[in-house]
Amino acid sequence: MPSTSTVMPTASPTAQGAAGWAAELCSRSLVFIDDQHGWLAEPTGAASSVVYVTDDGGVTWQRQLTVPYLIDELDFVNASDGWAVGMISTAPSATAQGFLRTTDGGVTWSPAGLPDGPLPCVDFVGNEAGFAVTEAGALLATIDGGMSWAPVSAGPGIYVDSACFEGTTLGWVVAGQPQGGGLGIYRTQDGGGHWDLQYSASWLTGAPVGCNGGTVWVGVHLGAGAGSNFNEYVRTADGGAHWIPPPSPAPLGEDFADAPGPFQVVNPATVKIATGSDFGSPGLETAVDSQTGAPFAIPMPSDLGGAGFVEALSFVDPLHGWVLVGGPEMIDGSAATSQGGVPLLAAERPGVDRHAILTGGGGPFVDYVFSTTDGGHSWRQLARFTYTIPTPTATDGG
Repeated sequence: MPSTSTVMPTASPTAQGAAGWAAELCSRSLVFIDDQHGWLAEPTGAASSVVYVTDDGGVTWQRQLTVPYLIDELDFVNASDGWAVGMISTAPSATAQGFLRTTDGGVTWSPAGLPDGPLPCVDFVGNEAGFAVTEAGALLATIDGGMSWAPVSAGPGIYVDSACFEGTTLGWVVAGQPQGGGLGIYRTQDGGGHWDLQYSASWLTGAPVGCNGGTVWVGVHLGAGAGSNFNEYVRTADGGAHWIPPPSPAPLGEDFADAPGPFQVVNPATVKIATGSDFGSPGLETAVDSQTGAPFAIPMPSDLGGAGFVEALSFVDPLHGWVLVGGPEMIDGSAATSQGGVPLLAAERPGVDRHAILTGGGGPFVDYVFSTTDGGHSWRQLARFTYTIPTPTATDGG
């Protein structure tokens, strides 16, 4: 396939239609770095959130940080160094408070650097080096822990949808032209100086990417029908020399029906994928060497009204992992479907929209943390968090 060559820094590309996608594709509100230490970002309302920390595998959680905006992503590379990315569009003002850094495990947080626009997606590969995708579709790099950023281009006029790096040099992005067509999967082996287009398909749209040891998975939602959601995972186990499925014909998504993710490439041989439909129980599927098995159900908490989803997952190895399951809270034995006569439009919350940003309505929601030590065969409920989104009293008509 053709190769593109760029030299950083270059002008940051902009693209119509890319804004906002990265925030959904890179959301990681739950992250563990070993079997004891983890962090969780939980909303406390329509525009506020808290970061919790655990040092006993999720049995107990302590509040570390409270901010007046929604934290959509956490990224930790060890027990000390981490970052919190806020949904700045819901904050009172677009300040550096929407992007925070800690070097002591979350005991203290300080503002990190923001470029001209928000950074909805970050991917750090060390305590100083990392990459980010902006809402405008630009790819950025940092070598000082996110205090300053330099633009990296995947090619003239190319916007970046999502990115995954395995270090300062090797990485993949899902990117494309701002107008028409599908996206492509590009690889760099020199930190973004040169890119190779490895895979391109017209149906490859809005696709998150995960990588580990040369194994790369790209998730694609193909559509819904007959009571199921159809998804595909474009994947390679050899650094991109061979990809399945082929770009043509377009896949049907039957192998990954009702497996929309989120997903995690735990190691080069093992991928964990969240499963579940609008009316079924949440679950988890393990793919070993790209061969999927029967999904394991995650217990549906009694407080949920039959619409629970895996909002986030984090595995430290193929056996030990945690999931965040959320949905509308039960009231008087039935699901809350309205408040003050206004429908709860978040009764079916997609996994990528864990904060239930509403166009109308509101109500109580509940999130649960579950853990597994056997790869998903059995689960233990660890914690329960609740929050309420107030019912709007008026609209501006705009």
